[in-house]
Amino acid sequence: MMKLKITGKLMAYFALALLLFGLVLGLLFTVMFRDFSAHVYQDNLTKRAERIADSLSSLTHGRDRPQGGMGNTMRLLSEAADTDIWLVDRKARTVTVGRRPRPVEYSQLPPDADKLLGEVFEGKTAHSRAFSGMLEQATITVAAPVLDTDGRVALALLLHGTAEGTDAAAREGLKLLLVSGLFALILASAAVALLSHHFIRPIKAMQVAANHMAQGDYAVQVEDTRRDELGALAQDLNRLSRSLLDAQAQSQAEETRRRHFMAKVSHELRTPVTVLQSTLEALKDGVITNPDDIKRHQEGMLKETLHLKRMVQDLLDLSRMQSPGYAFEQAQVDLTALIADVARTAQALGEDKALVVETAIADVPAITGDATRLRQLMLILVDNAVRVSPREGFLRFELAQTAQGIRFTLTDQGPGIPDALLPHLFDAFRTGEADGVHPQGTGLGLAIAREIAQRHGAVITAKNTADGGAVFTVLFPG
Repeated sequence: MMKLKITGKLMAYFALALLLFGLVLGLLFTVMFRDFSAHVYQDNLTKRAERIADSLSSLTHGRDRPQGGMGNTMRLLSEAADTDIWLVDRKARTVTVGRRPRPVEYSQLPPDADKLLGEVFEGKTAHSRAFSGMLEQATITVAAPVLDTDGRVALALLLHGTAEGTDAAAREGLKLLLVSGLFALILASAAVALLSHHFIRPIKAMQVAANHMAQGDYAVQVEDTRRDELGALAQDLNRLSRSLLDAQAQSQAEETRRRHFMAKVSHELRTPVTVLQSTLEALKDGVITNPDDIKRHQEGMLKETLHLKRMVQDLLDLSRMQSPGYAFEQAQVDLTALIADVARTAQALGEDKALVVETAIADVPAITGDATRLRQLMLILVDNAVRVSPREGFLRFELAQTAQGIRFTLTDQGPGIPDALLPHLFDAFRTGEADGVHPQGTGLGLAIAREIAQRHGAVITAKNTADGGAVFTVLFPG
């Protein structure tokens, strides 16, 4: 249906353009052809008038009035020339007319005769179109002077004729133009059919591709080898298709992560709740009666409750930080003082393991950010490092200004990070359990740390050291 519409419109536009072109061309042709034919006829008539005037000059013998013999001569010349010949004197105001039975009074001539004859009696050859209304049709009149033997103008010779073949020739020309126009219209129709197929084929392909994309099939591509506007449109459509395909893949990945996240949340919440429920049921049913066992189970319930509380708090923190509308406090933060304070906290947390805390903290420029959240980031890293560090191990804090920015690093002597876990270390609920590492946290801490770093324009990374252990790096801009 689209093809017929476009083809029909193209044919209508071509036909209308040819029609307008034909009308203008026909009008111009008619006007110019008639004008050209009139000029040619006028030139021919002028030459005949001058030749006849030269012939008559020898008959005047210096007299101003035409004689009876002159009238006979005029009729013979008029018949030979196949046109009306008038001979007008200067004084008597009479006219001798060839091919007419009697003279015509000078006063009967049109008003333009005064100007025309005036030029002739000045010795000039003059001409006029549609001169005489007595001929009842458009005429060309040429006036030439007839000289006497002294070279003076004795008479004015007027030749009146019509270019009778002009209209007929113009009609024939118009017929030829009409035939040519019809032939051109046929050729144009064939060209329109070819052009419409040439242009509609890629449009149809793009329409099919658009319908596929509307139905969710974003893998469709169209040919984009043309080097014109349709080719550019095809390239744009292919880019849109690839963008939608990427967006679809990202959406599916996000949905997979969301489902995985919800499954992990459900699992992590269900485990402590199940422990609490089973312990409480055992205490309620009197299964546990020994005071020491009761105390031990109460301590276990408290531990699970604290773990559950921490997990809920971490979930709330992560949810808030991932919300676009959640804003951090913006103030000047002295990283040198902040890292030094966190190092002291690490010393206190590592007392049970006799950990040695080493520091190499340089004075660096203050940054703009949320000091509370930045401290939370550092403590998450410290908490993980303390838990995985062996007894009498060490933690090393470093802070320095580099060409890339302000770099903070924390190095521990733990078992390191499994290679399979490294690419997903900062994802939510990645505790290392699936990679053979015994989980000791909620699996949300490093995800929260990454959100805090990103909100401050920083990049957080982790890698294993050559001697064992891991090193976490936070690179701040500035």
